Amino acid sequence: LQSFGNEINIVSDEAFRLDASLSVNIIVSAMHLLTHPDDVLTRGKLVKLYNQEVLKKPLTDTDLLVSINGSNNIDTKNIDKKERRKLATEQQMAKLNSQLPPEYVANRELLLGLPIVDLVDKLFMLFGLDQLEGQSSYICTLNDFLKDHTADIDDFINEWENSLSSKTIQSDEIEGIRIMTIHKSKGLEFDNVIIPFCNWEMEKKGTLWCETKNKPAPYNKLPLLPIDFSRDKLIGTVFEDDYKEEHFQNIVDNLNLLYVAFTRASKNLFVFGLRQGKTTLDNIAKGTPPGNRSYAIELALRQVSEQLQGSLLSFPDDIGSEIHFEYGTLVPETHEKEHAVADNPFLIKPDKHIVSIATYPQAATFKQSNKSIEFVKGEDVDPSDRTRYIKIGNVLHQLFSTIYTTADIPTRLNELEQQGIIYNDEITSAQLRTRIEDAITNPQVQEWFSKRWQLYNECTILEYNKDTNEMEEHRPDRVMTDGKEFVVVDFKFGKEREEYKKQVQQYMEILIRMGHKKVSGYLWYVVKNNVVEVNI
Repeated sequence: LQSFGNEINIVSDEAFRLDASLSVNIIVSAMHLLTHPDDVLTRGKLVKLYNQEVLKKPLTDTDLLVSINGSNNIDTKNIDKKERRKLATEQQMAKLNSQLPPEYVANRELLLGLPIVDLVDKLFMLFGLDQLEGQSSYICTLNDFLKDHTADIDDFINEWENSLSSKTIQSDEIEGIRIMTIHKSKGLEFDNVIIPFCNWEMEKKGTLWCETKNKPAPYNKLPLLPIDFSRDKLIGTVFEDDYKEEHFQNIVDNLNLLYVAFTRASKNLFVFGLRQGKTTLDNIAKGTPPGNRSYAIELALRQVSEQLQGSLLSFPDDIGSEIHFEYGTLVPETHEKEHAVADNPFLIKPDKHIVSIATYPQAATFKQSNKSIEFVKGEDVDPSDRTRYIKIGNVLHQLFSTIYTTADIPTRLNELEQQGIIYNDEITSAQLRTRIEDAITNPQVQEWFSKRWQLYNECTILEYNKDTNEMEEHRPDRVMTDGKEFVVVDFKFGKEREEYKKQVQQYMEILIRMGHKKVSGYLWYVVKNNVVEVNI
């Protein structure tokens, strides 16, 4: 490969780990500093990354340090060590902060209040990470994790340090020689495969745990015995059969591993190993099996060459000389035409397009639909307050539809806040808590959210409609049973309507047709805290 100079790139999946991304490292450090503002080392690391990689400013570790001797006209000789240390830390922090984005430094409390997914987007914008090339896939992977795992900043940092940092992004478009383990190559196929070190050990020394059930005394006094796994120590002992069984399993495992490695290539396979030394040859002659994979291959090459017509084998007796085995014809790399004309869309080779991430500070504009206007029609709601009214109604509906008991309310509220559903002054956690506390004061409502019931929340009921010859879906907000009766509840946030009753009646009739004899139904108008019983 050296003869090709710098034209050959060597890449591996390790190069695509999340902790290899400059953008992700900057975001993680910035998040950590929000909850640990006194961490000078992390702040210095963030300053260095930001200035060197984003602003492209030359910055050394020495440039990050500050000295208080003679600064600000302070007589440091008359300051005790504790005060001197405090003063040095303050000046060090001030210098580091001056080299970070001003909005990041000044708005710590505001950033801490953002949901973690929105915080990542905000930090991406504040630090100008869109200037760094090749970072979009890493940021998308980070966002995908945060969307699937609700957590606060410290929980995320712990997960990052324990496992998330080592996760890799998938990249099929790699220009160069890709390095991977044999295990990770299972199921994959490549035109050219190089196995540069096909000389791994067949067996490794360790401890073999042997059962003593059929062993003679005194070995059978313990159910298991730890034995050193060594041919020299076990052959000729009561544990010889245990050694042979383990040795056989190791041979099979190694053959399977070699099979996987050799069958990844579709065109050309190149294998490199080590020749056996004189000591190894002497041991093999005495009956000792080869302990190295390349030695085992060397022993089989003559027989393989005889069976494969057209193969070439150069096998000098001098153990210092190289052995060459070749079979078949080298298949050169072919370059396909860039844009082959094809009528079949499945045969057209797609072009690669670079996708960049862009963030915008303003929130999406809410446009009221006709249904939302109908939702609040007839309610005593100020037109300017309708947006907030609708959002609170939607959030409460989602909350009451997904909790089992009242004990689940705090956890669910926190999840909604982390997911960005409760995200600004229009909907605050305090407002929702007040609404919820008012709503669950109703004794009937408290009963619904007690531990008495087994819950089927927002489960779909399928019904066959003979008239339309189609399956219809029905989705009540809350269906509960205690084993004796079924209760159907629909949550409403607008004015009372007759059609709502008909909807609940339909749910009740379906449950009765399913074989449930005792079924009751209710409409709960949450804002008015009014419960209406529905009868068939």
